[in-house]
Amino acid sequence: MNRAFLVGVILLLAVAGAYSLFGDRRGADDADTTNAADLAALDAQLAALEADVAGMATYQAIWDNELEYTRGLDRHDETLERAVFWPDAAISYGSAVAFEDIATWANAGHLNSAAHQHHVTGLTLDVDGNTAHEEGYILYSSDMRRNKALDTAGTPTPGRAVAGSLATLGTGRYVNRYERRNGDWRMIVHEYVNDISMR
Repeated sequence: MNRAFLVGVILLLAVAGAYSLFGDRRGADDADTTNAADLAALDAQLAALEADVAGMATYQAIWDNELEYTRGLDRHDETLERAVFWPDAAISYGSAVAFEDIATWANAGHLNSAAHQHHVTGLTLDVDGNTAHEEGYILYSSDMRRNKALDTAGTPTPGRAVAGSLATLGTGRYVNRYERRNGDWRMIVHEYVNDISMR
């Protein structure tokens, strides 16, 4: 279950419970209703809960976007690889890669590998309205040569490595800026910073 959805349900239950305890505001003049100070305190608590839920929803949306990107890379899924960016995004892997080219560029780089995996971890997020700065560590394995003789009907088939071939293991960072447009968070700046790689 989506964490933001679960928190939203909890918030709704808290609101319903609070109003069942304190009554509808329109009845504040009635003798049996809670005074204005109690209602103000309740409003403050609800505002804090709403801010918490909004923050969690933003974090979850950006985290989901990161996972969709790495899944797209590992599955050679051009739709996923493009969907995480705004069309005017600036993308860099040491040199600029145009939005229109990111999927074919990434897939060509992994074409000869028997397998490759990208794992994002250590996500940090700084949100300011409709923009967010995000940084995450990336762990990857790649470059294990694929045995092309075992491809299925000429289609690159992952998982069939050339005997004795070695994989590259590496770490780096994704440094991204996100923008929210029409409620949707996507990358507007994506930069890969390499840390170390070894075979």
